[in-house]
Amino acid sequence: VGVSKLLGPDSQQIYVVATGPGAVCCTNHWVVDITSGNPKIIFRSQDFGSFRQPMEVFDANKDGIYELVQFDSCMRYFGNDCGSCSPAPRANFRYDKAKGKYFPAKRVVQDFVKDQFTNSEKWIEEKYKQWIETQDLTLRVDLRRSVVAHVADLLHVGEEKRAWKLFGKYRGIVDYGDRKEIKRRLADCKFYKAIKSRK
Repeated sequence: VGVSKLLGPDSQQIYVVATGPGAVCCTNHWVVDITSGNPKIIFRSQDFGSFRQPMEVFDANKDGIYELVQFDSCMRYFGNDCGSCSPAPRANFRYDKAKGKYFPAKRVVQDFVKDQFTNSEKWIEEKYKQWIETQDLTLRVDLRRSVVAHVADLLHVGEEKRAWKLFGKYRGIVDYGDRKEIKRRLADCKFYKAIKSRK
């Protein structure tokens, strides 16, 4: 349990973090606004899926109201891979003043994450060229994990065209089965469905 000022310097919130039996794989966050003296829940992570790892907080547009970031578990054990090897795409939340709650947001990305996206794409491209020459099986496994993770990251920020264009660029590393599993996972992903339904 802790206290924060997510909605500006004159605000006050209590936040609660609870980890489940799987520790980092099952992390729930609740944020209660107590500014007015009438407590109100403004964020419940489980309303939007299952998450893991700590929450990140940042102010995307420097307006003094902070955005929240959780790490979505909807791709956990993708392709029967290990839990720690699985994609954990960032799920971004923005406060809606009119509704008085946090909701999933697309195209809200921390600057360092934008840089990570660019660096990931460069790394994938370089390693793909290396794999074409060597056909190294270990490198192929690393590449597949990286491509799937990056596609999941892009889809979670609303970059649909960019995500599927990148996926199509690396056939031979990822295939129809991977695409089908991504789509199946997204169909059950509360966060992804929420950003798809929001304008």
